[in-house]
Amino acid sequence: EILSEILSYLPSPKDVLAVARTSKHLCVTLWNPTHQFIWRRVRENICAFKLDAPDTYTAVLHLPEPPPGWTEPGLAAFLFDEGVCDVCRLPQLLLVLSHVIR
Repeated sequence: EILSEILSYLPSPKDVLAVARTSKHLCVTLWNPTHQFIWRRVRENICAFKLDAPDTYTAVLHLPEPPPGWTEPGLAAFLFDEGVCDVCRLPQLLLVLSHVIR
């Protein structure tokens, strides 16, 4: 319970992914379907902001819910993992972030 409370305050699902990948125990624990609520809470709390004027920000991004058949950790890995672009074959730091923002 303490772990789930702490993790639910992380700023991004990318951070939960990083924690899950630090040990086999944390990976098994966080990818367990009973802990989907941690991922969901972090996903729902993430938000990007744009600067409208000095000291004035507007929220512009909320991450979508996972498509049918997807898990919360699977969506986080899809959105935030690094890899090689299928089109240009160049390494990308965030493969689909531009698609998420659209």
